[in-house]
Amino acid sequence: MEREEAEDVVSQRLPTPMRPIEMVRLRMKVNPALHPPVVFLPFVGEFGCMILYHIRFVHTYPAPRKIVCCRRGEEVFYPSAAEFDYDWQLDLPDTARSKIGERVMQDPLWAGLVNRISQKHEAIPVPSQYCYDYHVKFPVSPRRRRGLAVDVVLAPRVRQFQSQRNFNRWEELADAIAANGFSVGCVGKEDTSLRIRASSLNSWDCPDPTDAMIEMLGSCRAYVGTDTGPTHLAGFMDVPMVLFGNCGLMWVAEAASRAPWVEVRDGWDNPEDVVDALTKFLGKQDPVNPILTDAVKPALGFGHVFALNLDRRPDRRAWIDHHLFVAGIEAERFPAVEVEDRGAFTFRGQRGCLLSHRAMVERAVERGYESILILEDDARIRDIATFRRRVPRIVKELSTRPWDLFYFQHQGHAPVESLRYIQRTTGSWLTHAVAVHSRFYREYLRLADPSKGKPIDYILFHGTAGAEVYTSKEELIVQRFPDDSDINVKVATPAAAG
Repeated sequence: MEREEAEDVVSQRLPTPMRPIEMVRLRMKVNPALHPPVVFLPFVGEFGCMILYHIRFVHTYPAPRKIVCCRRGEEVFYPSAAEFDYDWQLDLPDTARSKIGERVMQDPLWAGLVNRISQKHEAIPVPSQYCYDYHVKFPVSPRRRRGLAVDVVLAPRVRQFQSQRNFNRWEELADAIAANGFSVGCVGKEDTSLRIRASSLNSWDCPDPTDAMIEMLGSCRAYVGTDTGPTHLAGFMDVPMVLFGNCGLMWVAEAASRAPWVEVRDGWDNPEDVVDALTKFLGKQDPVNPILTDAVKPALGFGHVFALNLDRRPDRRAWIDHHLFVAGIEAERFPAVEVEDRGAFTFRGQRGCLLSHRAMVERAVERGYESILILEDDARIRDIATFRRRVPRIVKELSTRPWDLFYFQHQGHAPVESLRYIQRTTGSWLTHAVAVHSRFYREYLRLADPSKGKPIDYILFHGTAGAEVYTSKEELIVQRFPDDSDINVKVATPAAAG
């Protein structure tokens, strides 16, 4: 089949409208050999957007041969490329590098560059596009290792635009980190970074700055940063992170990293909170200082805290271990119940989840706990500093009410009564962070009947109309990855909650 005939076949099958990349995928499906090579044009945006969008876009683009225009040293970000082009010049000030470079692409000089590159390679020119498949990952390693290693890596970015996003207390923060006995290093570009006196190693002082940055991030014990390009790279490389800033950072880490990380929301104005979180964070990484033990003391003002975790998910145990330690929560790991069949449930995981929650309440009855807090292993404290301030006040306010169930995140019926820190409702979903009072244990066990075939969150939402249900007014504990649950998944191995 000739190329023109193949394109006719493709055009007849195309729904309208269709994005160019979808047309490419269809052409590749008809006959991959007919698709010409593509050349990815130079990325002219922010480094953070290059990591967050561009390298993922290039990696997932369906083409039999990829040519990538990049700077020397950046080849490690494009493992699917067959060839690289360094012979292009486009000197841009920092102020022009916004997002993926939309402003630059509107310049007449850009059109000329595109024309020269496409003619040179006889390939289809492809500009950068937003790629929202954040969980696309591939290994990133330095081409040459030089033994560059520090305990803590910082990225003291100094923007020439959006100066309100520049953190002005890097020196103070770095001095405090060093005073705690941790070695400090900095990554970034020399012309847009602050040179810090406490830093013993700077990536921009090395012969290959990109290689040095990758090696430093890959070997450090923790990365501390704000919303900058190196933060996105640290997340992409699954580096443990302590984040802070004057804008939302949750999506940055959630989109990029499955390594342990915390956000210190007050850190912008209180660097000491960042240092406090970091010291606890690094303390956990010492194996002689375990967090989740099999028998620990009460915590948070509740009688006991259970952390529910599947034996086959050590990755999630590592996450919850780090997270609870940094938050100062003592918890007992409770092994989630595995089941061989789903019984009356839609998924086996739903049955395992209900049996796990039921078993924890039964354990509470046996031990005589006045109340228990159940944390599933995908629970995430939204902001450590806020959590520490709010929980004592929440527990105190709860103690004035005859509560049965308490949720740290509310999703469900509208509140029927509002207090200062808590609110009363007639029902709530989301059981990743739920507390149960002893006065409700018997009713809880009656409701959590596995023969009904209903998930535990459904039962607690629809079956507790007469109970005293309260939730936090702020969403203090949320789910880390709501779309990555072990419950509603059909797996070959026995499934359960976690």
